[in-house]
Amino acid sequence: MSRRVRRLLGISSALPAFVAGASLLAYQVRRTPEVLAWYVVIPLVFVALAKFVFFGGGDAVSVGVYPPGSWASEALSERGFEVVEYESLEALEKDLSRGSVAAGVLALGDGVRVVYASSRYEGVAWGVAASLTGGWGRSEGPASVEVLPVESFETPEREIALYTVNLVGMQALYLALYSGIATLVSMKRDGSLKLLASSPGGGVALASFLAGYSLAAMALSAVAIVAGASALGADFSGLRVEGVTAALILIPLSAVSVFLASIPVSLAIRTEEAAAAISGVIGFIAIFAAGIVVPRESLPWPLSEAAAYFPLTAAIEASREALAGDASLMEAAAEAAPVYIALALAALIGVRGYRMLVSRALEE
Repeated sequence: MSRRVRRLLGISSALPAFVAGASLLAYQVRRTPEVLAWYVVIPLVFVALAKFVFFGGGDAVSVGVYPPGSWASEALSERGFEVVEYESLEALEKDLSRGSVAAGVLALGDGVRVVYASSRYEGVAWGVAASLTGGWGRSEGPASVEVLPVESFETPEREIALYTVNLVGMQALYLALYSGIATLVSMKRDGSLKLLASSPGGGVALASFLAGYSLAAMALSAVAIVAGASALGADFSGLRVEGVTAALILIPLSAVSVFLASIPVSLAIRTEEAAAAISGVIGFIAIFAAGIVVPRESLPWPLSEAAAYFPLTAAIEASREALAGDASLMEAAAEAAPVYIALALAALIGVRGYRMLVSRALEE
């Protein structure tokens, strides 16, 4: 059979193999529902952590006041409010938007402006305003009191929405590692690797099969993550279509680079248990060291700088910028250079390892 004929057969078999891979996931979920722990339960646990730990899910009880030492601080303290004084408006706005304080008081001149960032604190803001109209701490009340909402993209609800990109990236990382290591080792053991490799489609059919399985699993996880975040109050209203498009392009590309780079590891592993353990350990280290499930800025300096060059981290950060409207689709794509570099380098290693894998399967 000529190379051209084999290539045509491989292309023609790519779609059926892709569908077969996606169907395998559906079969697994029906046959062994416990696999949903990997695709649904674990990411939902991280969504809950984001809500109640990372992004101020609890109810704020303090009121921020600017400038420090103003009469408003004394007045609110006398009324029983917990007051936090701020040296700058920027610091107050940041804590206000993240839910660290329920409302902010700007006591500038004779007028007072009470601001809030989340609708759940609107009542608190009006309560603060009512307390200040009595002129507590001074002979006369303020000349005017305004209560205004503050538009900010950094509210806890929107931060949780943006955090879903991190969780989709986390799932993409694990699926790429398991496909490149554990799944291939398992297929070698049960003979399905040889079956696919010896089919008319050969290596193309095998790659399409793995792609179908992985993309179906990613889609399942993404739906679960978005649904869980929505149930916990995530605000997806301000997200942009360009950002979703960037994530749909950049995250799978970075996952491909991880998959290709992991193939050589599967060549050196014989047992499924070892493959699963190695995949899990590598993934666990990567999601924390690369700033995927924790903000990269919170990592130690050398680690935070190195993480910026990890392909999935670069893809996640570029997608988040596009989602928040801080970058267009083209700008996000331009900022994701580590994704393309990693893909090129992984291809040099992974394609050769993939050919060796197929060749060994045919010889066995």
